[in-house]
Amino acid sequence: MFEVVHAKLGELIYEDEGWWKGKTEINKLKLEFFVDGNEFGVNENLAEECFEVLKNFEEFKQKAMRFLEEKKIRLNIKQELEFIPTGIWSFCREKNTKSFTMEFNEKSKPEFLWRVEFENSEAKYAGFDS
Repeated sequence: MFEVVHAKLGELIYEDEGWWKGKTEINKLKLEFFVDGNEFGVNENLAEECFEVLKNFEEFKQKAMRFLEEKKIRLNIKQELEFIPTGIWSFCREKNTKSFTMEFNEKSKPEFLWRVEFENSEAKYAGFDS
């Protein structure tokens, strides 16, 4: 297991799948984040993008929450849902697209994992797993 202290992201641990995992706390929320890289280090461009998302976390969280509410309406879910952010994943580039995914638990049903995928800083897709 490789560990480094990144200048902007702090302590990162290498996961065998090619990801560097870090942890942070923002407004009393404990979050994990994952950035692409290899055993030699994190991809610095993606680390910078991760840092920008963490720095502007509330803005991205609000975008994601609005998107989840729209998804809830489209799925005809009537009950009130309280989403709690848990992580930010998959900072990667595909072609010319910057993408990442925010994950949320629903407070009353923590076994459900909701995701909002962003492309170029805009929420594009939402879904959940149980």
